Amino acid sequence: MFCFRGKNQLGSQEKEKNRPVRDKFLGLLETTKALIAYIDGEYVFDKAFDAGCGGFDTYRSDEFDALIENTRKAVVDVGNELK
Repeated sequence: MFCFRGKNQLGSQEKEKNRPVRDKFLGLLETTKALIAYIDGEYVFDKAFDAGCGGFDTYRSDEFDALIENTRKAVVDVGNELK
């Protein structure tokens, strides 16, 4: 008769060992969500040009906009995987 008790205990130990990594990952996910919300809410831009008369216009480059959108999608995808 085989006893799987040791294997189950080892699996449990591995889960406990990896728990801090999971907690850190979840923290990273929440921080990323907060960063994206801040960028959207505060109208963060990465480009500006002189419009003359002392004024200037700010805008997001296509690359920056794509990074934000890809990050937003990745956060949603990961969040759905964790449910």
